[in-house]
Amino acid sequence: MPKRAYIDVNADGLWALYAGDGSDDEPQVLAVGEAFEPGAPIREVMDALQAWADANDTVIIPPDYSKQDANFDDLFNDN
Repeated sequence: MPKRAYIDVNADGLWALYAGDGSDDEPQVLAVGEAFEPGAPIREVMDALQAWADANDTVIIPPDYSKQDANFDDLFNDN
């Protein structure tokens, strides 16, 4: 059975692949990609991290737990 992992942007602004479901207090970094840049470069970074996961018996899933601190009211626009 493949190991679980999720993708997020690390503190240095780089895409990273983390082990688990996002519930760990100290996430385990499996692989680090390129710097976050909006637009077309995201696809290239995602493809590279997916290739790493495939080669290392890892399935990428959305994290079960949010890694971002967001105010509930900021998630909705009443316009």
